[in-house]
Amino acid sequence: GYWAHSCEFRVFGTEKDVVSLGGRELEDLAFNALAATSSFCDNNHTQKKAFDGDNTTFWYADNNAYPQWLCADLGLPCDVRNIKQTFVEKDVWSFIIEGSNDNKKWDLLADCRSGIAGTEYVKELNGVYRYIKLTILDAKSKSRAGSRSLVIKGFGSPRNATWWEETSGMTRYYPKYYRQTLNSIKDSLDILQAQGYRNIELSAIYEGDPSVWGGLGATNNYAIDPSIGTLEDFEDLLREVHARDMRLTFFGNVGYCWYKAPFFEKACDDQRNGVYSKERNWFHFSDKKLNDNWFWSDRAQAYYYSCWGNSDGAEGRIPSYNFNNWEWQEECRNYLDFWADKGVDGILLDAPEVYDGITDDIINESIIKVLNRRGILTNAEGASNIEKWISRFDFKLIQGFDMYGWGGGKRSEVLNARRNQNPCELNGKLKSYRDRIVALGATTITPPMWEIPATNEERLFELAYLISMGTVVINHYGDHHSDYIAQLILDKWPQKDQKKFYDLIRLQNGYNGLAPMGQRTCIPSNDDSKYTVFKRSNKDGKVSALVIMNFQNSTETISVNLKNTGILLGQTPL
Repeated sequence: GYWAHSCEFRVFGTEKDVVSLGGRELEDLAFNALAATSSFCDNNHTQKKAFDGDNTTFWYADNNAYPQWLCADLGLPCDVRNIKQTFVEKDVWSFIIEGSNDNKKWDLLADCRSGIAGTEYVKELNGVYRYIKLTILDAKSKSRAGSRSLVIKGFGSPRNATWWEETSGMTRYYPKYYRQTLNSIKDSLDILQAQGYRNIELSAIYEGDPSVWGGLGATNNYAIDPSIGTLEDFEDLLREVHARDMRLTFFGNVGYCWYKAPFFEKACDDQRNGVYSKERNWFHFSDKKLNDNWFWSDRAQAYYYSCWGNSDGAEGRIPSYNFNNWEWQEECRNYLDFWADKGVDGILLDAPEVYDGITDDIINESIIKVLNRRGILTNAEGASNIEKWISRFDFKLIQGFDMYGWGGGKRSEVLNARRNQNPCELNGKLKSYRDRIVALGATTITPPMWEIPATNEERLFELAYLISMGTVVINHYGDHHSDYIAQLILDKWPQKDQKKFYDLIRLQNGYNGLAPMGQRTCIPSNDDSKYTVFKRSNKDGKVSALVIMNFQNSTETISVNLKNTGILLGQTPL
């Protein structure tokens, strides 16, 4: 019943390169913008090189074919007043520039189809757009399409952080394994949104038996499993997710299939009959059992390779695809293109480090160039060589194995520290893993460890630590390694405890100082063997948080010296 009012209203911003236009200062709206492209030649010439403010770097297309395009996503609609495109090489360039607010309906902003000579083109504009797209149609001397820089200036509040760098609260579904339809997930979106979840991850929704790894082995890579819905249901779910400003990611697999897949049965028949076919070449057959990963097929009259096979034969029913063969490499690209073209916000891959015959060059050509050109979230599940997957291949999400382990090696470092009432080891683990990953330009993804029984209070403490340290928190709606369903356990909690759980999920999304991406700086307390204190910030360091956690079983007085932390004593904690 209070009257509307405001005690104080403050607006914070950042300094940016500006130019003057009619007495007003224009910002560089596209600096470090999220971008997508038709292709790029290698990871030193990706689309983001056109927006990094460095004239020595540039985007280069993968080949000399035309057309090629480059699209900047400003994150929010902005008042665009000026565009400057700088080509890599001198030529007579034929191109157009378009603007859009929904990435579907485009306005023509510059029509240069007749050709512009040289390397630079400047255009004054006056319109509100979120997306700016450059399409290079041709070049007189057939120079390769590229952009040294695409500078977009105007007024507004562009978002340079990607959604996975500043939002959290992901929940993973195993629809086939738990018999959840896509429509039932769609009907739950309002509840999930109210609980604080911003990202929905769907695991192995294509056709395939759910009995091994939650159904990751496919029988048809291009169709939704009939037990959970149709492609139309999937597209409808995706639209409803986006209508709520939420994200949908696809957890898929290009490593193996189910042994009853029609294309594997055809490969076995062709192997037995000595018939050449692409399906036969998709798999690795041998007349001899070379090691324990080779399994006999009566149908093929040969052994086939299965990376995840074991002696009981269950996982031996998931034959590995053969990345040594160019025909599977091409099929892999088709598979990833198919799901990415549906408009998903990210594609997460099952254990790509152990794909049969995989090499760095094959990863780059068959996976990276398909996914990274779209600027979507990428995750190499189970990756151990994080420098390679982040620095070389520009993957954006890595499992937070510093804090947890699942399956046979289940562990929760936070629960261990809480039960021992000593957080000393946690900081070292974060410095060597989470903080290092952030410094490389990626984020971690970490779940509460529901596999380890805990009291509600312990679980809430674990979650509080995860959302404070800076990671994408994921709460699995089930797990294909055991019979527990985390969400069903949570649903049985008392309402007051459920409220605390979802308050924490909402907190990370509601306060940018706790964003997944951002710095974490340790601050000494009066006893670091009992308490942990650190300062968190978002990606650009403009919003911060002071985290103080007590690992004791009693109320404690904790002293912190805030000198040189940038945190003022006069501030009121949220």
